[in-house]
Amino acid sequence: MRQPVSASGMLVGLAGASAVLLGAFGAHALRDVLDARGSELWHTAVSYHFWHALALALAVALARGRAQGGSDGLCGGHRDFLR
Repeated sequence: MRQPVSASGMLVGLAGASAVLLGAFGAHALRDVLDARGSELWHTAVSYHFWHALALALAVALARGRAQGGSDGLCGGHRDFLR
């Protein structure tokens, strides 16, 4: 039976997917539009976005683990991350 996706799980998924989409957009659609400096700035911005999405995923996993009684959030909370 499918479990509903929580708001935090949806936010993490959207943050990660948008990082991938923005990276692909910059690599393909903006290839001939941006100069070298613009391309470097785009790459840096997408990298920051990706790392923040990853940090958000870790924060959600840690918070869920604590809410479930785990000490560090990684003891069981990661198995049902999107619940």
